[in-house]
Amino acid sequence: MPRRTATTGSATPRTATRRSWAAALIATSLLLAGCGAGGPADDAANEASRVQLATALPENAPGQQLYLVEVTIPGGVTLQKHVHEGTQIASVRSGTLTYVIESGTALVTRADGAEERVTGPITIELEVGESLVEDKALVHYGQNLGEETVVVTLAALLREGAPLSTPVD
Repeated sequence: MPRRTATTGSATPRTATRRSWAAALIATSLLLAGCGAGGPADDAANEASRVQLATALPENAPGQQLYLVEVTIPGGVTLQKHVHEGTQIASVRSGTLTYVIESGTALVTRADGAEERVTGPITIELEVGESLVEDKALVHYGQNLGEETVVVTLAALLREGAPLSTPVD
């Protein structure tokens, strides 16, 4: 039986196994290169990260894109001041989020279900189970002033192609 090559779009089990081992070796090397004092892994621990969990173009909202995102903020990290080009709903999953509103109004829902409109300039704290609704006029940023990592799950309905956040000076 003739051996198939990668140029035909298929590979023999031996070639596939070699590729898997090569990919694993490269991934392990990159991971190990980031470990150690002062390395890239340490720098990444001092930055917020954002993972896009899902996205959709809803038929009932033409020209809009819907996102589901998880944001992780290590202790001592402050996010950049920004706005969103649409509506965003966020819920604190762990830690305490210090939330700074420079201008505009957010609708906050506390863990007990109580709702309040909060207008900036103001700084508030959001605990686990608390959430808020942000509109495109809200200039704000988040901070983690504690040691426990803050995790926020959010859904955003933005103009199609718009960035998840737009920095503000």
